[in-house]
Amino acid sequence: MRFGSIVVLGLLSLSAISVAAQEGPHVRARLVSDAAELVPGSTVRVGVHLVMDDGWHVYWSNPGDAGLATEVSWQVPGGLEVRELAWPVPESFDSPGGIASYGYGHEVVLPIEIRMPGDPPGSADVTAAVGWLACREKCVLGEATVEMSIPVSAGEAARGRELLDAAIAAAPLTTGEAEFDLRSVTRVPEGERAGSMVAWVSWPEPPTGEVRWYPDVADGLKVEEVTAQTRGNLTRIDANVTVMNDDAPTAVPSVLVVERSDGHRTGWRIDVPVRDTTN
Repeated sequence: MRFGSIVVLGLLSLSAISVAAQEGPHVRARLVSDAAELVPGSTVRVGVHLVMDDGWHVYWSNPGDAGLATEVSWQVPGGLEVRELAWPVPESFDSPGGIASYGYGHEVVLPIEIRMPGDPPGSADVTAAVGWLACREKCVLGEATVEMSIPVSAGEAARGRELLDAAIAAAPLTTGEAEFDLRSVTRVPEGERAGSMVAWVSWPEPPTGEVRWYPDVADGLKVEEVTAQTRGNLTRIDANVTVMNDDAPTAVPSVLVVERSDGHRTGWRIDVPVRDTTN
């Protein structure tokens, strides 16, 4: 599953100016880490921490009907192995005219893991170039380049661990960790370029909050006019799908989310069939 536009580059040296944090229009960006030391073969975590002004939001990997996906380009020293982690589940922002977008309000941490080699350096500089679109009544483009040298102090590592733990806990679970059943009943017919998609989710018990379905980016597929309606222990998901080319996937990666009234969101990564196989 794709989460935003993330690029990892291995560098022997970094010429970027060291910046602890940067502030763009209505968004502040910094790096956080839980690395108090660099141990041979260990794994440390680093994340981009974005804090938005009240009422402003930035976007998920799929911004929805409008918006622009948040992008992160990572730079790490050569020899360090980087693994992308899933971003926290998004939330919905509804605009006049029925426009729905997906993203994050207040704050979000976008994490990665870095594995140290058998003989790790004494310190390592990590840089992230971040680009976003921040919206409220209007939208403003922003960008920042933030850098951190790890390991960090024990106090910084403790604060970073708290933020990274929360971000990872808010990431979507796998389908194997879910108790619901997914059934696809309507797809774009074979050979056609556009049509509707209908899927049903059967829960063991009625969900404890509002159910939302967030289609992620799928090259060759355009998924629009998404709705999720729940009654009792059944949720119906509807969407209009456009097949852009013959190589487009037959299922769209997505996140199914239950959002409680207190704002807590639990999500699962699922692939939902949206079109029949094209020979």
